Amino acid sequence: MKLRKLTALLVAIAMLLGTMPFIASADTVWKTFYVSPNGSDTTGNGTQAKPYKTLARAQEAVRAENAGMQGDIVVSIAGGTYYMDEPLSFRKEDSGKNGHRVIWQGVDRPLISGGKEVTGFVPSQDHPGLYEANVDGVDRIMQIYVNGKKRWMAR
Repeated sequence: MKLRKLTALLVAIAMLLGTMPFIASADTVWKTFYVSPNGSDTTGNGTQAKPYKTLARAQEAVRAENAGMQGDIVVSIAGGTYYMDEPLSFRKEDSGKNGHRVIWQGVDRPLISGGKEVTGFVPSQDHPGLYEANVDGVDRIMQIYVNGKKRWMAR
């Protein structure tokens, strides 16, 4: 019985000590870059008051700062939809340096979409009751979502 209690105590201590680096690192944020669908990549500077618009621009900012990291870098992604024309690829220069981390975190459920926003729907001349829109640069549509819900396409 004593061995079981001793083992449980040692496991509890090991678990507590295992969480210590995470507790300590919560205060080691060196820089935070903010991203918002309403931001700007040209006039934004990555602050909460002037966020970037795209994840790619935030990635550039991280790469410019990570060589001299003195603490963790956080990229805070605001809620909303981020349409991606190209994949966002992460490489070693996107990682932390000097024992610090780069943390990408979503706030208020951001949605990163590889789709394309379609606007300009007009009533169809050929099919009464249906609407149509031109989508430049798209050869084939695989799925369609309306107001965040998957819909069936007319065939």
